[in-house]
Amino acid sequence: FAKLASEHSSLRLVLVGQGFPQDPNNTEKKCKDLVRQYGLQERVKFLGYRGDVQNILPCLDIFCLPSLREGLPMAVLEAMACGLPVLGTDVYGIRIIVDHEQNGILVKSDDLPEFTHALGCLISDPTLRNKLGNKARKDVEDAYSLNAFVVQYSQLFVS
Repeated sequence: FAKLASEHSSLRLVLVGQGFPQDPNNTEKKCKDLVRQYGLQERVKFLGYRGDVQNILPCLDIFCLPSLREGLPMAVLEAMACGLPVLGTDVYGIRIIVDHEQNGILVKSDDLPEFTHALGCLISDPTLRNKLGNKARKDVEDAYSLNAFVVQYSQLFVS
């Protein structure tokens, strides 16, 4: 983010969620320290836990989930349902939802330069963001909406 922020003066980062003190994988303090170290306090917002994510997502242009592992990430489905392009790491849970270069972008989980480049491309190309976001919304409606669930569930009884 620091590299891209130096190239894009209007760039902002919003982090939703929180770490838990007993969690050995909690990186919240480290993230806050990095924001201070790079002098990005005015450009990075830590929102903590939110029960109103559905009100936040439509305010964003891009959704990122740089996970090392995931199950079925509801956050990705929610972002896609809002028509956001998703930049995620190519780990199992994300890859079963995000179709690379169709409804989002997948990068290797250990490749920061690739992630930065992909994010830079999305930032610089509103047409690409719209294309991926529109396809993301359609894919979620087709595969994960209530109507899709009812159809899929009823097929269990027909078969």
